[in-house]
Amino acid sequence: TIEYFIEIPEKAKVFENVTQATVVFLLQKIRNERNFKLAVNLRSKCLPPEKFLSINWKEIREISCQDLGIPLIADSIEYRILKKIHINKMSLKQIAKIAQGDINLTVHKKYITSKKTSYFLVRGEHISRFKVDFDENKKDRRWIDFKLMKKELGERKVSIIETYMSQARIVCQNVANIGLDRRIILGLIPPDVIVGHSAEFILHLEDCGWDIKIIIAVLSSTLLNWRFKKT
Repeated sequence: TIEYFIEIPEKAKVFENVTQATVVFLLQKIRNERNFKLAVNLRSKCLPPEKFLSINWKEIREISCQDLGIPLIADSIEYRILKKIHINKMSLKQIAKIAQGDINLTVHKKYITSKKTSYFLVRGEHISRFKVDFDENKKDRRWIDFKLMKKELGERKVSIIETYMSQARIVCQNVANIGLDRRIILGLIPPDVIVGHSAEFILHLEDCGWDIKIIIAVLSSTLLNWRFKKT
């Protein structure tokens, strides 16, 4: 069982030469469902924490997914908000397919070119909130030699990419620093754009009853961004 679980944010700099957010926890190898101390945003080395939320695994199951991730909540008010969000919740997978980018930027480097083709390449750094940078004049702008890729990768791999890029897709940055105000960063790309593996894409199901722009709006909401930051 866990005795306490502490999150120290990146900006706190509690430990020398540690530049990332840190978690400290005390685990005892006994079977016990009792409450443990959850403390977030700690700014000192004081252990165990003086200010904490008392929580148990049953309560975590009510507000988490199947992985039982411990949420970074500070008090009972935040717990109640999370609990309300999870009432009658719907999985994104019910209305969309989620996948990593079409190509690996390292493995498939030979197909990336600075010469303009019909197939634009979008990487993670091109994506900002509600916007994707398609400026063709930037020095680092790249395209894909799709004819060469199609010739060498084989029909099965290329047919999957062609299916995905035949319609508009939502793209998002693959990694967003935990300290950012906005961690869910989404944009919309038109067909015939190839996504690098430094980004992920969401392909909405045509028969799901949701417009693709509505999906972007909901996922980009302040409430879901707050929910995402908590886990």
